[in-house]
Amino acid sequence: MQLAHAGVITVETTGQAVATGAASDTQLERQALQQALYLAALKGGAKVNGYTAVSKSVMTSDVLLVRPDAKILDYTVLGAETNSKTSTVKIRAIVGELDAPALCERRADLTIALFPPTLNVDHQAPPWLMALRGPTTETLMNSLMAQDNVNVRLQNQVTATTNSTLSSEFNYASLTQGVSAQAKTTAKSLALRPHIKVHAVSTTVMTNLLPVTLTVFLDSGLSDVPPLSAKRSLVLPLQPRSAIAALAKSASNPRKDTTDAIAESLSEMAKDLLTERACQPLAARLEAQNDALVLPFGLNDGLTKFHLAYTEGDDTAYEILEIVALTPHSSTLRPLDSTRKNIELAGKRVKFMELKQ
Repeated sequence: MQLAHAGVITVETTGQAVATGAASDTQLERQALQQALYLAALKGGAKVNGYTAVSKSVMTSDVLLVRPDAKILDYTVLGAETNSKTSTVKIRAIVGELDAPALCERRADLTIALFPPTLNVDHQAPPWLMALRGPTTETLMNSLMAQDNVNVRLQNQVTATTNSTLSSEFNYASLTQGVSAQAKTTAKSLALRPHIKVHAVSTTVMTNLLPVTLTVFLDSGLSDVPPLSAKRSLVLPLQPRSAIAALAKSASNPRKDTTDAIAESLSEMAKDLLTERACQPLAARLEAQNDALVLPFGLNDGLTKFHLAYTEGDDTAYEILEIVALTPHSSTLRPLDSTRKNIELAGKRVKFMELKQ
């Protein structure tokens, strides 16, 4: 694994759990693993918060909350010894922060609803640019269908909208075209919406230049994460203004060159967003369902039962959870510390350790 930040360190820690006679002692090894992971994370730094408990104007206790300040990026169990009284687990862990994802072993399977590009052409631009939508849609479709882990279908721009997490008044289609936000795309599909803005032609001594602004939006599909977006500005040469430049340009087709350049740029932007979404960190609040803890991520998000989750938030005790059941779009978790009750963690925000396979 190639690391992208000098602050990332490799540590070895040992966790231990001791039997107390309770029924939970059957999970001693899991408790020892949690202790080892906690100690490893602490070696990257810690945050300490505190508060004072007061009863009837009398201070009864001071409470300190010690929370790791670094992420466990990956870990390996080096050894474990468990008997009826104790369990000891030794691990090697990579701890710290990456400037950017160095690896994306967990790639989500994405189902994309591709909308034809919305088009905004300045009245001083060549009128043939109004025909951009067809060729750019075809290029986008072919480019995205060639991507691994991506299923694409063309979405009607007028009659359907996405399952975007934005409220209707901020829906991109509503803002740009006044499209109704009532219908939704197929469940679990993510809307990809390109937008092309063609500005007025600018003139130089040698040629005419066409400024174009491209924007692509991709729904995150996560309840508390806004859509991903990318923006790019192009300045494309049109027909030359001088005889010498015209001779050099005679073998080319300005209309096709312009259309191809716009379509290729949109394809590059869309593929970058898909890669970002496929590797997007998975974080959400635990939901209690029938005494179980459930998250809206599953096999299609690249999760396996080897992935571990941990609680987030400076005012939340550090807990590690494992996956006990997976469906394509959901996972059921339980705390490694078997003394913790599921109901105690309901509503807590958790995040998955990204690189463990």
